[in-house]
Amino acid sequence: MPVYIKKYHGSNYFSEREYVDSIELTHIPADGLPIFRFETEDPAGLGTYRAGDFDLNISLLQKERSTGGKDIREFFLGEERDYYYLVILKTGAQSFSGISQQSQIHADYTYTQNRWFVKLTCKDILIEWAKRCEAAANSTINFANGEQLTFEEYMIRHFAGLTSGVVMLGLPQKSYLSRLRELYSNIQWCYALGDYRNFITGQENISRWETFKELAKGLGFNFEMYLNPGSEFTNEPEFVFNIFFLSDLLDEEPLEVETIEISESITAPRLEWLFLKYRSFVFPEAEYSDGIFFNGDTIYQSDTNHGDGTTLYPTCALTFNGKMLSYVNGNQITEKSLMKDIDYRDFGLKLYGYDFMTGRPIGKLFPLNEAQGGGIAYSRIFNCARVHGGNIDFYDFAPVQETTIINYNRFTKISMNVFEGKILLNADLKLSLWKSFKISSETYTIITINELSLSDKFIECKFIKL
Repeated sequence: MPVYIKKYHGSNYFSEREYVDSIELTHIPADGLPIFRFETEDPAGLGTYRAGDFDLNISLLQKERSTGGKDIREFFLGEERDYYYLVILKTGAQSFSGISQQSQIHADYTYTQNRWFVKLTCKDILIEWAKRCEAAANSTINFANGEQLTFEEYMIRHFAGLTSGVVMLGLPQKSYLSRLRELYSNIQWCYALGDYRNFITGQENISRWETFKELAKGLGFNFEMYLNPGSEFTNEPEFVFNIFFLSDLLDEEPLEVETIEISESITAPRLEWLFLKYRSFVFPEAEYSDGIFFNGDTIYQSDTNHGDGTTLYPTCALTFNGKMLSYVNGNQITEKSLMKDIDYRDFGLKLYGYDFMTGRPIGKLFPLNEAQGGGIAYSRIFNCARVHGGNIDFYDFAPVQETTIINYNRFTKISMNVFEGKILLNADLKLSLWKSFKISSETYTIITINELSLSDKFIECKFIKL
């Protein structure tokens, strides 16, 4: 297994970096094989990603030298230590990459006990990218009033100026508009609106990474970062930041694998309903919300035109100190009521304050200065134009809400079967998080990678049925 390690000065790989040196290891000791801690999502928080890391032990007795002529010890533990390291593991078609700071490098010189190695803890490269995006305020995105961007155009705009020429944005092959039209064929267009985005206040104190994650939660997509194959041989490897929808995994041809071990467990029971709140404003009697709550087969949603300041229904109303969620229809009749943490769970979209400047309502929005609080989710900057009831609605958000739940239905299952096993490795097999594979005609996807063993040729992982 070749290991490529690049040494840099600077604060961040995607921001300020100065290439210093590199070393290629043709092998690592059997007891130095990496221990992985990679997970797709944080179980404690819906729609949140917990980036992983891996440990790697390198023997100080290895004879390889760096491009600059340094041996292993000098390369990692020289007198000057103001460096960080990009570590790339290659196993056939598979690769893993991470950043190791000098504080994450540990050496053991206990030679008499067969401990003569340097240990690196390597943080997922996605963490480094997140830090870069966290350092840029959302106000630095050039998105003018009156400007309209498709989903794909907006994603490119969101990260403009941050890639340092080494990040390529991967977008789904199926356009976002075509996804919406699978539910509503009469959608004319769907755009992110510059005006809606610029209504949000305090964007100089909100990072681009925060708003991107809120977009991911509100629109229902996932993301990952991986090495652009072939670039490991250069001083500045390139990375792909890939945006995808889980529903697209069903369209992929699953890999054929051979399992060494497999076991099954059942997750703890989940609440039946899930609530995504995209916009709200508060009056003394209730919080009037536009959003969607659903279980496995039933949907309640509101996308009400509050532009006149008096139209409140239909709504997803929150009362009883925000603990009771009710769907109240256009005739002000309550059709369904649920209790928080008993019947439903809030997905936790962050609502941002907004200001129209002119004080007049725009689109379906309502001036918040006439209410006691509320806000809009960042994903609410997207709006569809759709003809229904003989009229065209230029601010239709219902298709966005309904498309989102396709990717979140898994959170409304009472329980889920989780499988854990060891999958046999071969040179052509590329297994990564969210990769789908087939066992006995059933299709699964990987949600956790725990261990990679080259000596025994297996990956240990957890997976669920698609």
